[in-house]
Amino acid sequence: TSEVTRGQIRKVVSTSGPVRALVTVSVGSQLSGQIQALKVDFNSEVKEGDELAILDAKTFAAKVAQAKADLAAAQAQVLNQQAALQKGEAVLRQAERATIRQQTLAKSGVTSAAALDTATRDADVARAEIAVTKAQIENAKAVVAQRQAQLDQAQIDLDRTVIRSPIDGTVISRTI
Repeated sequence: TSEVTRGQIRKVVSTSGPVRALVTVSVGSQLSGQIQALKVDFNSEVKEGDELAILDAKTFAAKVAQAKADLAAAQAQVLNQQAALQKGEAVLRQAERATIRQQTLAKSGVTSAAALDTATRDADVARAEIAVTKAQIENAKAVVAQRQAQLDQAQIDLDRTVIRSPIDGTVISRTI
């Protein structure tokens, strides 16, 4: 007989072939860059979503900042074109009033046909400028959409600087 004690229970497993994991998952990065931090080592237990490594994010953060600035500039261009449209509409209203005034004066014979032609031309030019400005507004809105997409992509790249575990498991190999 002996006294009861606590200790480790060990079991030896022997095999005649190579030992392989049931499921092997390769984890990589869609970005290239310098490793800022390595969070796991061989035989580390990881859970899904755990950080494995972190890439230096300075370059990617700068791209996000640049994309935000580009988006803000594009949005300002839309506002600028909308203001130009309001100005063009005001010019058109003035030109239409001048045309009506010249038509009234032409009927009574007080003004020349050239003055009426000039007033009509000014109204036509104002309409054309409004059409051009509306097209420029649509173009500026498309540029905003492009800049938003670039910002989204830059943000995705920044988020990808943190490499996470896709599953629960054990790190069996690492190559950097």
